[in-house]
Amino acid sequence: MLEKGSSAPSFSVKDHNGNDVSLENFKGKKVVIWFYPKADTPGCTIEGKGFRDDYEKFIQKNTVILGVSLDNESDNKAFAEKFDFPYPLLCDVNQKIALAYEAV
Repeated sequence: MLEKGSSAPSFSVKDHNGNDVSLENFKGKKVVIWFYPKADTPGCTIEGKGFRDDYEKFIQKNTVILGVSLDNESDNKAFAEKFDFPYPLLCDVNQKIALAYEAV
């Protein structure tokens, strides 16, 4: 587990729209990284909807939400569109982010 106060591991991957996303893109902002095991499963959907429903509160606090799973772009895109998620879903198909953050 990452130690409290340690630096967040950097990363660069594609999101559900095929955009390159890097932690560096969000300098000066707070970042919530939400790991979920599989797109469009019951627990993940409940969590995703919670972030969606409170999205404006996060924005007002200068906070970015990033969803991360091992799913590919098409699965994450379908998930984001089905539930109208306003934040990026990152496609960590090689587990680089999950391993760096000790989420697997």
